[in-house]
Amino acid sequence: MNKEYLIIPTVCPICGEKTIRRKNFDTEELYCSNPNCEGKFINKLEHFCGKSGLDIRGLSKATLGKLIDEFWISKIEDIFNLEQYRSLWVKMPGFGPTSVNNILTAIENSKTTTLEKFICAIGIPQIGRSASKQLAEYFKSYEAFRDAINNKFDFTKLPDMGDITALKILNFNYEEADNIYYQYLNIPEVEMMESSNKLQNKKFVITGSIKHYKNRNELKSIIEKEGGKVLSAISSNVDYLINNDINSSSSKNVSAKKLGIPIISEEEFLKFLD
Repeated sequence: MNKEYLIIPTVCPICGEKTIRRKNFDTEELYCSNPNCEGKFINKLEHFCGKSGLDIRGLSKATLGKLIDEFWISKIEDIFNLEQYRSLWVKMPGFGPTSVNNILTAIENSKTTTLEKFICAIGIPQIGRSASKQLAEYFKSYEAFRDAINNKFDFTKLPDMGDITALKILNFNYEEADNIYYQYLNIPEVEMMESSNKLQNKKFVITGSIKHYKNRNELKSIIEKEGGKVLSAISSNVDYLINNDINSSSSKNVSAKKLGIPIISEEEFLKFLD
């Protein structure tokens, strides 16, 4: 019987430098040893500019790659200084005055953002949209967040944050993020949302089309504001499945019925809030 073995790369496929194996708590991860690896950098840039970050329209991975090749971007903050290259940029193949102006406008607009987006954009390991939102709502300002880190705040006090996540937050290098924040960004302080906690400790799953709200994210934010939680899959921990087609034969409806989980429409959900 033939056995297949995983061949672990000894060199980075992007820069050709040696790879290293590093123990990360209960797992082992493979890293490129080159701190200036272009593969690492462009992925970091793409995340910062993408929808999970500052959402700068037009700065795709392909566009960022071209700007790196021109030596116009060598660190994240260079994004905010691209205006100086406009006269050369508009002459590059695939661009032009309109597309370049649109990108520069998007960059300028991104300077006014939210704490949630910025925390997510800077790329703290294991800190995605949900965790970034939680951190933003708890600390309300970037200064307060950084003060907490400098004072070794116990992040495990926050819901759903374990020891590993807390260490990732504390051990992250914030030097570049600090410079970007103080030099380029305007982040209004997060206001405390008034909540009646009508849905405290209630867990929901949302499926199907939405009628009363703009989209699922708006409905999710209402649930979270009122103390509830939105899960992605049906399990015995779920209290309600929200589906406007309560007689649907979808997999989530079927699973909810098997587990005895109530299936409610948006109209019935609104009664909870009333």
